[in-house]
Amino acid sequence: GSVKEGPEEWVANHQMNLADAVNMLPRLSHGMDVNVRFDAPDSFEFTREMSCFDLFRLRLLHGWLVHPQEEVLVRAMEGLSFNQLMDKLVAIASENSADRAGSSSETSRQQEAAILQTFLNDNAAQLTYHGLAELHTSVAEGEFFVFFRNNHFSTAMKRDGALYLLVSDQGYLAEPSVVWELLHGIGGESTFVDGNLREYAPSNASVPRNDGDRASRVSDAELV
Repeated sequence: GSVKEGPEEWVANHQMNLADAVNMLPRLSHGMDVNVRFDAPDSFEFTREMSCFDLFRLRLLHGWLVHPQEEVLVRAMEGLSFNQLMDKLVAIASENSADRAGSSSETSRQQEAAILQTFLNDNAAQLTYHGLAELHTSVAEGEFFVFFRNNHFSTAMKRDGALYLLVSDQGYLAEPSVVWELLHGIGGESTFVDGNLREYAPSNASVPRNDGDRASRVSDAELV
């Protein structure tokens, strides 16, 4: 559609950003770097590629969140992004030198590293119960959004209070009745529904199981 009327500078900036986004779209089929923060579903480090979501008024959300009541973990996080968190772990490991080993500050830093590493290990699926609850709160009824998890992007929506992910695993290409997956747990539980959100009942034992591995997922760009 046409650009809405407004100040000339705003219109010029909007047109430039839109042109940049359109030129960027073909490159996104090869992937997109996303750096999450752990405090809110829409909390990401801003990059040029992220502007595509804003321009098309589509939200990018995730559920890899730390509960604010986990005060020790929150303090260790220091509001860092994932990349900054990994840098911090590497820095602490490098500080473990002989001349400072055993000092109170060194011990405290090592304890922080252990706390952070435990969080990453315990939530390797990049979704927490707190994150799932916050997604339900954040997403409006009827809203479509992009869900980021395990370095993959999924088309998602909220209907009748439930969250659904568009199924794009190659193993289900021959199953036209498998359209959406209900997002109702963090441990890989899978309930599939058809286009009318009616629960899918497999007709035979040959239907592939969803074991949480998204390596075979077809990207949205390939499905367009």
